[in-house]
Amino acid sequence: MKAHIVLAHPESQSFYGKLASISRSRLEAAGYDVTLSDLYADGFDPCEAARHYSERSADQVFHAQTEQRFNAGKNTTPADVAAEADRLLAADLLVVHFPLWCSRAGYSSRYRQRGLY
Repeated sequence: MKAHIVLAHPESQSFYGKLASISRSRLEAAGYDVTLSDLYADGFDPCEAARHYSERSADQVFHAQTEQRFNAGKNTTPADVAAEADRLLAADLLVVHFPLWCSRAGYSSRYRQRGLY
């Protein structure tokens, strides 16, 4: 079994960072193969933007969903998004740790906007 943990907090030693660490150790002890994405530590850019795409369906206007669909069809999804999507698709279990203040306008919301959630 595979588990993937997503941590969205700017301080890895925070309460949420500790939760992610405990989650990882408990899941590994239970026999899971665990991967972890620490979005802040990894420098994940949560803001969807035209600059993420080397090929565009329309240069004059940026529409995130159109570009995501266009690039997915051409297998040119941005490398960070493709790597995270692979981890998510491989997981049998997903654990997400983020503070509530991060849920609307912060990392977790923009993480989903980039097509990952």
